[in-house]
Amino acid sequence: MAMHAPITTPPLSGTCPESFFRDADALDAIIDQLHEAIDAEALVGDQFFDIALSDLAHKAAYAWETCETATLRFLARPHLGDAHVLAAEHVLDVLQDRGLDHDRLRTAPVSLMRAACRSAARVDLESLVLTRQLSHLSSLLSVIIEDSETAADPDPETVFDPGAPSHG
Repeated sequence: MAMHAPITTPPLSGTCPESFFRDADALDAIIDQLHEAIDAEALVGDQFFDIALSDLAHKAAYAWETCETATLRFLARPHLGDAHVLAAEHVLDVLQDRGLDHDRLRTAPVSLMRAACRSAARVDLESLVLTRQLSHLSSLLSVIIEDSETAADPDPETVFDPGAPSHG
């Protein structure tokens, strides 16, 4: 009896490498958009309402909006892996809650770095990509949180002066 290859291909389950890499590419696009938003906001600085910088301020606001929309669309993708869902949910949480609850938001980068460490324990291409993405997002979210915290309190009460006597 002759062996024949199947004439139909099984449907993608979302767990195949092709699906993972499509999701990884989409998450990389979100990472790039986060960089664009951070860069655009850095150009504006604390002069967001300055008329002379209105074009830049508009671009910065649009960049943040684009990140949030892309992240929402990413989360709507079928068959996302757990780590990609975790990453996108933390990105969305930080984008939607910047400046409101810094103590809670600081858990996002830690959670992503722990997930990156778990992923690094495995030795395959998917884990390598995931480790890079999770650790990179952890750093980006830390920057976003710190920037929003600085903007919320631009004149902190305690300033470190190495020459000042300690009060302990």
